[in-house]
Amino acid sequence: MSDVGIASSSNSDLSMNVSYNILQEPCSSVAVRDRTLIVNRRLTAAMDKCKVSDRDAVHLLSACVESLSLNPMDYVINRSSIRRVRQQYREDTAINIQAEFEQLNVDFAVVHWDTKLLPSVTGIEKQDR
Repeated sequence: MSDVGIASSSNSDLSMNVSYNILQEPCSSVAVRDRTLIVNRRLTAAMDKCKVSDRDAVHLLSACVESLSLNPMDYVINRSSIRRVRQQYREDTAINIQAEFEQLNVDFAVVHWDTKLLPSVTGIEKQDR
């Protein structure tokens, strides 16, 4: 600890010295969350497939951890961390798919979408629209 003196003077030229104690150590009452990630590649893919938002993922993961009788403070469960991990897994997956496609060494590719077959104007046959 160190003392800091502050001198102040009033209009009557009286000097007043005040000492303050400054703590050099951080407060130990603050709870620190562990850095164990609970989200993995498979869980990220499942959340994307089921269209679970990042906020909903926080609620689901925290409820899941509590139901397993685990301490939620041991895991990283917050919206921004979950979002960051999900984006990173998506980028990694896209890079892997592109790399696998480039290894095929194809000169051309045909992309086909299945569309709806509707009756033609004549009504006799069906057309792909």
